[in-house]
Amino acid sequence: QVDLNTLFVTNAANFTGEEKVAVKIIDPTVTAAQADAIANKTSGVVTATIATGEAAALNLALDDKTVGQKTVNAYTLKVSDTLLGGAAAKDLKELDAKTSVVVDAKAVTAIKGSAADIKTVLAAKTITTAENVAANVDGVISAADANTISKATTGKVTATVDAGTAAA
Repeated sequence: QVDLNTLFVTNAANFTGEEKVAVKIIDPTVTAAQADAIANKTSGVVTATIATGEAAALNLALDDKTVGQKTVNAYTLKVSDTLLGGAAAKDLKELDAKTSVVVDAKAVTAIKGSAADIKTVLAAKTITTAENVAANVDGVISAADANTISKATTGKVTATVDAGTAAA
């Protein structure tokens, strides 16, 4: 069995052709940083089940500096939620763009961010959230946005709604 980190990262200068191959990582404990280090060395698709982590940490570690053309990898991601206020919708959207596999955010109890980002996450077919995920919306939003978000979750929606957009 070949140690992929040794082949693609540590001793990359000793090998040729690895910058174009697809890689399947079967280690169930691979971290986002480890998978990303390998992905950064190839333009081929990297397939890996990555250890559960917070959205921000996963997004930071998967910096996606892929060699050559832009590659969407096949990362299986499970997002946890231990940060105050929940996972940032922006991070969930960015994680979604980095994988061809549905992002599992069912353990996230709250999503925070702009109305646009939260609506995108809640409507995405490629991000799975809990039915009762809470939404903490930044800034002042329209009544229409508040309604869209509240219809997409059974969880609590916290937002400041512009009174001028509410119907009488």
